[in-house]
Amino acid sequence: MRNYENFTVWKTARDLAVELHAATNELDESIKHDLFNDIRRDSVAVMSNIAIGSINKNPVFINYLTKATGHVYACRSKVELAIQLEWLHEEVGRELDEKLRQLSYMIYGLQRSLKERVA
Repeated sequence: MRNYENFTVWKTARDLAVELHAATNELDESIKHDLFNDIRRDSVAVMSNIAIGSINKNPVFINYLTKATGHVYACRSKVELAIQLEWLHEEVGRELDEKLRQLSYMIYGLQRSLKERVA
């Protein structure tokens, strides 16, 4: 059985979830609250899907990584919306978006590696 805590991609997802929580914590006004809660949930879902998938065989793990990627994209789109609405400082938002983009590449690389082992 794989230990998800050993995956760099999981560690990166965890660290980014912490950063996203911190960046959105100060902006918990009523209307903004829902969007920032969604960003937080998506960031936690990324690391959770990696962790859950890691205990499964490669084809199932790949499916969980696909779900994780979906949450990364959802998070990126919500961060972009928060920037456009000026609810998140642009510099902070762009930095988080870049980290999310890099995380999606890491997940893709792990998926590709797992697919090669299945084939």
